[in-house]
Amino acid sequence: MVKVHTRRSVAGGISTRTKVVGLIVVIGLFGPMTLLNRIHNSSITSSQADDDDEDSNDDGSSFSQDPLANADAQERIAYFKKTAASLHPITDKVGGETTTFGQKSDHKYHNMYGQFLLPFAVAKPHFKFLEIGLGCNMDYGPGASVQLWKRLFPHAELWEAEYEAACIHKAQERKQLDGVHTLVGDQGDIKVLDSWIKESGGKFDIIVDDGGHKNCQISNSFDRLWPQLNPGGYYFIEDLHVGQTSAYQPFSTQCDDNLPVSERLAQWQLQLIYSSKTHEIKHQWKDPLPEDMMFVHCQSEACVLHKRYGDVNDPI
Repeated sequence: MVKVHTRRSVAGGISTRTKVVGLIVVIGLFGPMTLLNRIHNSSITSSQADDDDEDSNDDGSSFSQDPLANADAQERIAYFKKTAASLHPITDKVGGETTTFGQKSDHKYHNMYGQFLLPFAVAKPHFKFLEIGLGCNMDYGPGASVQLWKRLFPHAELWEAEYEAACIHKAQERKQLDGVHTLVGDQGDIKVLDSWIKESGGKFDIIVDDGGHKNCQISNSFDRLWPQLNPGGYYFIEDLHVGQTSAYQPFSTQCDDNLPVSERLAQWQLQLIYSSKTHEIKHQWKDPLPEDMMFVHCQSEACVLHKRYGDVNDPI
């Protein structure tokens, strides 16, 4: 048995000499390697306990700290909006910058992206993403949405399609498109769309149409790209509110008809609603429901279309 004499300091604590003697005693009892292992294991246990505290609710259930995976849809929507607002320029998807003419967008697209896109990205971080429209005609310049996608989805394979080749080249020179694949051409031209599919390999998980907004452009793009959307994917169409305005409804020879896209979407919604009765009222549908379409969710000025994933979407 080792007798240890302790000496108090003026402040009432144990002196350094006493601490050293005590450590020698402990090492003598357990051995140097045993002591180090005990300290190491204690540190791991303490760290794990801290992690468990951070990853658990009061009731003991676990949750993810990733804001994209928040179970509360409103929190995800708020996070999308907050992230967009932290960048400059701010994309008009959430309202955007005030232009030189004193105007500001009223878009509320963070609602659909927070609702559907963010949790998808959590489930599949390395997803393939296509956006039509780099924003070359925006008052604040191109690339506002690109920086948001890069911030939110660092592991995604990003593709940007744009009509103006010169605009893409300038954005590349400014390093705005580093890590982003690009496609050039008119989204209303079937041959161009086919070339996009060939160049990119198709098979996208997410498609965002924020391009020219003309009905023929949106329709042709959808008809060609919907088959390239992977099962379980989402197809977002922005700015549908301009589809019946004179500036965006010129007749185009690129389409068999120039039906406003909003009317096509309304027909598809009705077909989904009456899907069990289509044999009785199918004569009313001018535009058949696209294959494997699960739902058409519309919000202010925009809609998102979801593709069937598999048997999980079917009845028991």
